[in-house]
Amino acid sequence: MKKRETTGLISDASDPRSRILNAAFKTFAEKGFDGSRTREIAASAGVNLAMVHYYFGSKEELYVKTVQPVFIELLDRLESAVNECSEPVECLSSIVDGYFDFLSKNPDFPRLMMWEQVSGGRYLEKIFKPILFADESRTPARLTQLFQQGIDSKVFIIDSPVQAVISMVALCVFPFAARHMLNFTFPVSVNDQDFLEERRQHVKELLIQGLTSR
Repeated sequence: MKKRETTGLISDASDPRSRILNAAFKTFAEKGFDGSRTREIAASAGVNLAMVHYYFGSKEELYVKTVQPVFIELLDRLESAVNECSEPVECLSSIVDGYFDFLSKNPDFPRLMMWEQVSGGRYLEKIFKPILFADESRTPARLTQLFQQGIDSKVFIIDSPVQAVISMVALCVFPFAARHMLNFTFPVSVNDQDFLEERRQHVKELLIQGLTSR
């Protein structure tokens, strides 16, 4: 598998490019691509507008360079989870851990992806296609293969590996994507680490029981 070199956002306050990326991530997650202004991002990063254009050219290129590395970090975590396990149930647990670890570190990423959905997936082709579908070793194909192996070995009782992948992702992402609504509705805080750990274990139990019980 080809190793990807760029992962995650960088927290180097002395590097203006890193400050721009961090400010852009927060702004795009809060307001989406259309609602964000490069001048506002520059001010938040403590640089002038010319420096944003120097490093990234256009707002579109800044958006791609902001979102893509964080998405790569997620894929790297999931690929590591799959590659470090040997049987379907163990892999399932490891993948859920990888998702929760990533989302705990990047809780605004689902919100940013929701903006992408609202916009009609305008940048999916440019940001995600080169990463997701470069070869069959990449994460979507690997996850589908993992569930298919569980089906073939009679460990999982389901019929569709694709539906299983979608369900797993949804169960992991929802508390982060809907955290404001959940915080309002229930006497819990989705930002609380004890709640997130309880959710992590609940998702594992739900998936394992649902996939293996007849």
